[in-house]
Amino acid sequence: MNITKTDYLNYLTCPDFAWLEKHKPNEVDTSPTGYDQKLIRDGYETEEYAQDLFPTGEISEHVFSYDNQPDEACLYQATFVTDDDLEARLDILKRNEDNTFDIFEVKSSSSVKQWAGQDHIRDVAFQKIVLERCGLAVSSVNIIHLNSDYVRGRKLDLEALFVTEDITERVDEIIDTVSDEISTAKGWFAQGSIDETGCSCRFKTRSNHCGSFTYFNGQIAKTSAYNIPYISSSKLGLLLEAGIEDMADIPTNFDLSDKQLTYVQAAQTGKPQINEAEMESLLSEYTYPLYFLDYETYATAVPKLEGLSPHSNIPFQASLHILREDSELEHFEYLSNELIYPEDLVKYLAEHIGDTGAIVVWNDGFEKGRNREMGECFGEYEDFFEDLNERIVDLEDVFKTTYVHPEAAGYTKLKVIYPTLLPGGKSYNDLEVQNGTMAMSKWEEMVTGDMSAEDRQQRRKELLAYCELDTLAMVEIYQFLLKNFQ
Repeated sequence: MNITKTDYLNYLTCPDFAWLEKHKPNEVDTSPTGYDQKLIRDGYETEEYAQDLFPTGEISEHVFSYDNQPDEACLYQATFVTDDDLEARLDILKRNEDNTFDIFEVKSSSSVKQWAGQDHIRDVAFQKIVLERCGLAVSSVNIIHLNSDYVRGRKLDLEALFVTEDITERVDEIIDTVSDEISTAKGWFAQGSIDETGCSCRFKTRSNHCGSFTYFNGQIAKTSAYNIPYISSSKLGLLLEAGIEDMADIPTNFDLSDKQLTYVQAAQTGKPQINEAEMESLLSEYTYPLYFLDYETYATAVPKLEGLSPHSNIPFQASLHILREDSELEHFEYLSNELIYPEDLVKYLAEHIGDTGAIVVWNDGFEKGRNREMGECFGEYEDFFEDLNERIVDLEDVFKTTYVHPEAAGYTKLKVIYPTLLPGGKSYNDLEVQNGTMAMSKWEEMVTGDMSAEDRQQRRKELLAYCELDTLAMVEIYQFLLKNFQ
């Protein structure tokens, strides 16, 4: 049984999940989400560009071993298998004049990462171990990542786009530890069965659960202790060790923040926890006319347009609902038909957003960031976007501490709060485009793919319907709050 780099890294994340992936891959659907698929595409594209830094390289079609070593000067995607069944595929392998080799691992991130879910150092350490066990002398190990300060000109400057970091010393510092971890992992994978009644992620916070958490531990209830916002793994561990898995069973003297206690009280009473004084204060910031605004954006690891940096967001769509004090509601929308930085969108916003009135968004950090970027790109509109940002109010803030609903299960996302408060409203599930990642992907297909005029028009309708619902949902949530608390 070959142990790949992915197997090893999965083992470090959750041994039970890694074993299940290896032995029972059909038991759990761990296929990548839409966002994961985007990251994978970004990774492949970044790697292809990085290969151009090594123009003499060639794609490898062989599997190398101790008895079958490469003689090429530079290879892309070379696969090596050791006598003890370790397998690694290297992004770029370069031979030196002294017959030693340099490893280059390409990452679409803008820095070298080393944390539990993304350890680039261990990633490359595994590769070095495999090469050395295949009899190759490794001179250096390197990470090639994107340069966050790079701004694209008319053409890509690959030398400026990428940063190559020599991490040989950092790898050598942990190489013995990684070797021991690999040995332990091999023993783990060799087992014919494991205890499938739970996995180690049981003691991790919700955002750190593995892809097979439900398989091993069961479905998380809405009142689960995992759904306490920002609970630390240590406090979660104390609860689980005491046999407390539900917020309803948490004792009143357990050490939690006031914000966390609000969520516990909502779960224990089954009723929304509402701070009416704070609600009145927040709603007082909503001055008419109200402009409910939402952007959809497109981003790639390698910038496709002049003036952009890696992972820059390109706003390609906007929905704007305008609610006046007499309850009159208007809707305006914009959707670009081509991959450009959106001067037309900027003009459209300036045409429809007046000088007074609150700009209502959900998650203000995102919209404010796009406004700053558009203002910097189109200097004549910089004051306009600065004014918008000063007038922004974040409707999500209401649901962080002021209105905590037990059915929201600790989440404050629009797509959770909307059906929780207004279960009879429109449903995202009825739309062809159901989230931002889908919108990005489908818009990319629309503007770069080979589609008929009819299909392109249908795609436009689907994208417009999705973005419109985002702002309409905010309008209806605001009206719900207004009706009940003013």
